[in-house]
This record gives sequence, C-alpha cells and structure tokens, in this order.
Amino acid sequence: KMNEQQVEITINTTKQFKNHNIIIFGCGAVGKKIECLFSLLGIKIIAFCDNSINNQGKIIDNLKVLSPSQAVENYNNAYFFVANRLHYKDIKQQLLQMGINENSIYAEDFSEKIFTDVFTLQALYRQLKNI
Repeated sequence: KMNEQQVEITINTTKQFKNHNIIIFGCGAVGKKIECLFSLLGIKIIAFCDNSINNQGKIIDNLKVLSPSQAVENYNNAYFFVANRLHYKDIKQQLLQMGINENSIYAEDFSEKIFTDVFTLQALYRQLKNI
C-alpha cells in the first residue's frame, strides 16, 4: 500500500501526460492496471501495443491492440508505457531501434510500483478531488 505522499507524487507525475498520446505496450494484467489508473486520472490511452500476434487486432477495454510497427508508424510522437514485468528492458530496446525517442519510453518493473495494487487505485481515486 502507498502512503498519501506517494499517491500525491504519482498524481503529479502523471499530470504531464494529460495532453499527450499514450500507448501501453503490453495488454496483460500490468497493462490493464496502468490503463485503469490513467483512466481514473483522466489521461486518455490511444491503444495497446503487443508483440503477440494472438493479441494484435483485438479490442481490450475498448482499446485496439496494435502491432509494434503499427503503433510506431501511426503514433511515433506518443509516450510508450511498457507493461511487461519480464521483458521491459528488451521492449525498450525494441522501441529505441524502431526510432522512438528514449524520453518517450517508460519502461521499468511496474510490478513493484503502484500499478499492481487495487487498493492503491482506490486511494488514488479518493485523492483525485484534490487535483
């Protein structure tokens, strides 16, 4: 669980994304939690992106799942949030090789962060009134 200071830091950090295109790379559990968090904060996600051909073309949480090449081709100015606990470093390298600016890639082990705790999302939601 997060304390109020951590919640406030997270809210302030995510405010910078409100007027930008956001793509979540990975449509598994972590990706869905990031999407849920950003939705609570009023940050619009454009699409999911996934390396798995089985996921590409699907609609998840009303968002299309794009291939990496589709995402980069159509949204090369977007911020990419890598939502993969095991391969986030490799995916970051993949995006860099595809021409995405390093400052536009957020890739870390989100499993240790706020995105995995449902109670955290509820705490964030309660804090939203203070924004």
